[in-house]
Amino acid sequence: MVNRVYNLIKEDKKLGADIKMVGIGLGTQPEDMPAYIKAFKVEFPLFSDPKKEIQKLLKVQAVPLTVLLDKNGKVLMSHTGLIGNFDAFVTEIKKNVQAR
Repeated sequence: MVNRVYNLIKEDKKLGADIKMVGIGLGTQPEDMPAYIKAFKVEFPLFSDPKKEIQKLLKVQAVPLTVLLDKNGKVLMSHTGLIGNFDAFVTEIKKNVQAR
């Protein structure tokens, strides 16, 4: 589902120009990322956070963590856990982009 969200953002002219989507591997080591990316066919940038610094900054407790950034690196939205409803998630993304 997250690849579907990533591709929607990338292919939408407004969203793709305004935001970028990345994944954060909380508590993971950088060397673990290639295997995870391959196993789950992750299409978006995925970064490790071995010391859980991003987790502390965003004050999140659960994984997976999805973060949407504007082109300047400002966090527009973060989502923890699985995406249960694609349409609701996309609506939330658009609302956050419009609010900035």
